[in-house]
Amino acid sequence: MRKPLTTVVVRRSRLSLTCQGLLALALSGYAGWWVDWRLAVLMSLTALALVARQFLSTPRRRYLRCMMAGETPVWECSVDARIWEPAPCRLVRLGPMLSAVDLSGRRLWLWPDSGDAHSLRCLRETLAGQAD
Repeated sequence: MRKPLTTVVVRRSRLSLTCQGLLALALSGYAGWWVDWRLAVLMSLTALALVARQFLSTPRRRYLRCMMAGETPVWECSVDARIWEPAPCRLVRLGPMLSAVDLSGRRLWLWPDSGDAHSLRCLRETLAGQAD
């Protein structure tokens, strides 16, 4: 029996942006408490700029699909769901809330708001089946 095609739309995560921003503010607040408030302001502005740059550098949507070519899975990714490029995909972390894959050498974190629950569950099941 042939395994069905798995296609997932991965969106930029605002939850990730919030967590990274809060961590940056907490670390700069800690620095402001113990060192100097000017250093804390500089640290917080720098950290928030880096978080925003990282958030904006990721595409709004990334499409992933897995097809079976015989017994081996073939992963493809696309930015616009029209032109698909083969991409090696390797599972790094598999969890119910936060998962990570290496997609073409770039780490992709899958947060709960990165896609709808059903798509992310199908992706986790596909990745778990390949990890065995």
